[in-house]
Amino acid sequence: MHPVCDEISREDNTLVETATSLINVLAASGAENTFEFGGLTLKLHAVLRAMLFHAAGCGGEAGQRYIAHNISLCAAQDDPRCDHTPVMLRDLATTWIRHFLFVFWVNASRSAQQDRVDSFSEDNTRSFKDKLLERDGYRCIATGKPDVHHPSSDEDLSTYLIGCHIIRRMIPIYDSREDPEAYNSAMATFNIFRNYAGLSEKTLQDLEDNTDSPANGILLSLESHIGFSKFRWCLQETDYKIKTYGRGHGIGKGVNSKVVDFKDHSAKFQTGQNGLGCKIPLPEVCYLRIHAAIAGILHMSGAGEFFDELLEKYDSKEGSSPVQSWEELDKVVEMARLREQLSAMDLS
Repeated sequence: MHPVCDEISREDNTLVETATSLINVLAASGAENTFEFGGLTLKLHAVLRAMLFHAAGCGGEAGQRYIAHNISLCAAQDDPRCDHTPVMLRDLATTWIRHFLFVFWVNASRSAQQDRVDSFSEDNTRSFKDKLLERDGYRCIATGKPDVHHPSSDEDLSTYLIGCHIIRRMIPIYDSREDPEAYNSAMATFNIFRNYAGLSEKTLQDLEDNTDSPANGILLSLESHIGFSKFRWCLQETDYKIKTYGRGHGIGKGVNSKVVDFKDHSAKFQTGQNGLGCKIPLPEVCYLRIHAAIAGILHMSGAGEFFDELLEKYDSKEGSSPVQSWEELDKVVEMARLREQLSAMDLS
């Protein structure tokens, strides 16, 4: 190894070791380790541990360095035993919960609904779903179920497939003058995402410009699409092996550890002059890597279950969230608390 690279590697290892020891400090701190919101609790050391564990898988060395460095900075006065250290670790963990994990989770759920709407809409142009149908051979990449429009499908086995976005636009656009709090929150989300995923400016711009590109999509059955959007399963980057988390993944039994072999099947299905002979890009590895890391964090930390319970308790009808940020959720929870107080006053 090159001497400079070897030195960087040693520094990174030291940062990870320091971060790990600080996470243990938070775990032993008692009250500072518990995040309470809306009558529910989440252990903060588990969030930091999961963020650190999945950092390299999400953003490579740069992502791991970003997480380990930020955790290491929480050693107040460079002393892990300082009383203020657990407080700083608590604040860091809650920032990542509110401005990163929750934003990813809630906007993925919202985008899943939009995917289903778009997949059944009438459009004369070659839509996002149309391209995925051709590329993925009119079959769900997880279960192999054929779409009802497959040229040679068995109607007893076919189903309506969904064009699923791997990564959706997760950061709403706010005017800093009209809503500075929401704007600052969105900027915090953007900075955490960019650094944790180790994304260059070009990759970020590509994601912004190509949100509806087939490179940001996969074809799924309705059930597996719901599970994917809720991060109940993912595709591991190294070999596209399916990894499921608990129940509700929607892809049936015996599918865990199945390897998905992505190929462009469009040449078999393209007709006419529009698009004939044009290759359709396969899913972008970077996007699948990010989705897999978030799924792992939400499961390992318990944050996914925490968010599920929060939205079930405070959400609107049919499980669709009316919020796009933690600030909006905070207002919903506060209004619910005030209603409870008013109701209690009426009964007294």
